[in-house]
Amino acid sequence: MKKLVNGVILLLLSLSTISVATTKVEALSSSQGAVLSTPETNSEFGHVLYFPNSESSKINRYSLNRARKFYSSDLKASWTTLIPQEQEGSQKIEMNSFKMTLSYNGTMATKQDFLDHGIAFHFYITKDGTNFTEMTDLMVPQEGYYQIPGEFIGYRYEMIKTNPTATIEDTFQVEANCLVDVDLTKITQDQFAGQAGLENWLDSKSPNEQPTSNYQNVFAIQPTISGQVNYQQLAAETDSPVWDSSNAIEGITVDLLEDTPTGERIAASTSTDAQGTFTFSALSGKNFSITDTNNQLSVRVRPKSYKGWLVQDNTPTASKNLVVNVGRLSDIARQSGAYALAESKTTWLAPFDEVLEAGKNATNSKFILTDFETTPPTTEPSTTEPSTTEPSTTEPSTTEPSTTEPSTTEPSTTEPSTTEPSTTAPSTTEPSTTTSTTSTTVGIVTNKNNTNRTGGLGSNNSTDQRKLPATGSQQSFLFIGLGSLVLLIAASLLLFANHKKVD
Repeated sequence: MKKLVNGVILLLLSLSTISVATTKVEALSSSQGAVLSTPETNSEFGHVLYFPNSESSKINRYSLNRARKFYSSDLKASWTTLIPQEQEGSQKIEMNSFKMTLSYNGTMATKQDFLDHGIAFHFYITKDGTNFTEMTDLMVPQEGYYQIPGEFIGYRYEMIKTNPTATIEDTFQVEANCLVDVDLTKITQDQFAGQAGLENWLDSKSPNEQPTSNYQNVFAIQPTISGQVNYQQLAAETDSPVWDSSNAIEGITVDLLEDTPTGERIAASTSTDAQGTFTFSALSGKNFSITDTNNQLSVRVRPKSYKGWLVQDNTPTASKNLVVNVGRLSDIARQSGAYALAESKTTWLAPFDEVLEAGKNATNSKFILTDFETTPPTTEPSTTEPSTTEPSTTEPSTTEPSTTEPSTTEPSTTEPSTTEPSTTAPSTTEPSTTTSTTSTTVGIVTNKNNTNRTGGLGSNNSTDQRKLPATGSQQSFLFIGLGSLVLLIAASLLLFANHKKVD
């Protein structure tokens, strides 16, 4: 029995020794953690979505290291955080963005406060993931935090007891915030398209341990905005186009608009290609940049001199402003269904947790541009010219050269009668000659000037009819009457002259 009791005592002593040895290695109670987030999403152990097209979409990295109960056998505790070198330079801490806050027993502290309570604080950075440079003396004091100048890809904390044999029960805490830049030119095509996460950051899970993956994936989400512009010529202004009957039109300007709190701005502009399509995208097409992910976007087509139509469900609707709301970048991404993997393990933050229906318009916007001929050669000539001109019925009736001109030139009998008495009565001969030739000339010139005019002499639709003389048939009777009168006067004068001569 005594041997059994001694054996139990030895076993308990052995277990106690193992426990103490383990405590000597770990040294203290500690908490380590790091979280990546963006203004749109947050996930402690999941996926974070980053929108490179938006200036407001920044990747923020927050880390916490809390240490307490430093025992007499502990020399130091350290934590290392850096990014993997398989993609060197694809991620880095943004210039001058690293801010660090120290706390002692829950109260904001300084490096000197740590030192006054027996802990020397040291801070290192690395630019290649292997070599570390101490920055402790270069930490810039700001109001409530320290700022670390420059840009780097990883960092490490160290807390070392100034008295190796002292036991310290106090709590020392280090919090850090920084922004992460991503070089999109140094990532894979799948990562660029948002189909694979960027390489994970590495963090120490316990003091004095090498860093390992924190299993947080950052996805670069770059949605595509696209549409189609077609053209159709209509027979009349009252006609409506049909999408299936329209054809692609090239060279039409399309704007991507951002609705900002201060007004509308053009984020990018492009033109339709030979297929009538336009695309705003970092993957293929016109890249763009907006100021805030929370701002809604719209697509605007500049119709030039055409009439514009918006097409929904293949039904065109006339519109003076060819503008379609496509929602926010987050709405476009979620409505597209192209980023299922990225969205599978993430938490959307307000107001992005609400999905706007407008995001569905981002990839199926359709527009039709139309015009019609105001004086088309296929319509108006058939109705206007034949009815107004009617050359077969009008012009022959007005001209009638066979009836008019002979009647005016027949005074051949007058001219001999007027030329013979040139010695006796020149004064009477000249008026008769002038009258007959003048009337004849006026008739001829009038006919020549108006023969080829629409609505000439005798035409019922002539606007100048009241300014023109009577028709040719009436004018010829007047000339015959005048000729007869001249003959009578000439005969009377001859008789009078002969009678006087006889006397």
